[in-house]
Amino acid sequence: MTTICVMIDHIFLDTEYRQPNIHQHLAKHIIISQSGNLSVMFDEGETLECKGIIIDSNVAHTVASEENKMLIFLIDDTSALAKNLSQRQLLEDSFFVMDNLAVEQIQEVYTTCHAEGLPQSYIDFSKQVFRLLNLSCHISSITDSRIQWALNHILKSTHIDNCNHTTYI
Repeated sequence: MTTICVMIDHIFLDTEYRQPNIHQHLAKHIIISQSGNLSVMFDEGETLECKGIIIDSNVAHTVASEENKMLIFLIDDTSALAKNLSQRQLLEDSFFVMDNLAVEQIQEVYTTCHAEGLPQSYIDFSKQVFRLLNLSCHISSITDSRIQWALNHILKSTHIDNCNHTTYI
């Protein structure tokens, strides 16, 4: 089952993610394994094992983990959050391997927030994650009720796919 939380500058997925073919996106990624290591492969054939990774946008990659359970943040490349990732972690590199201690702390925060009911505690969870990654950003939210309604309507549609979609804006 996949849970999706949508914010104005990023999308969060708690997912049992099957390893796709090598692909690339117009979004930066923060990917954290929920158990064990991630196995990350890049287009150039480079592979690495880690618990958490930040990948720049337009970088061809694929990621797998034990039991395929991952926490994934897809960050809008035009956002202040993406700019912070570029300035603080990526520093002109195509990826950044996260410190194991930070990953373990994020996993603990996630476990606590998930037990409290993730959709309601998502903003607190994401703020803690970004703080642990030394990202100084303000979490934006959509205040126009018409846009909130439209996004929630789309994400709750049973015609899109069979994932459990949760929106917290």
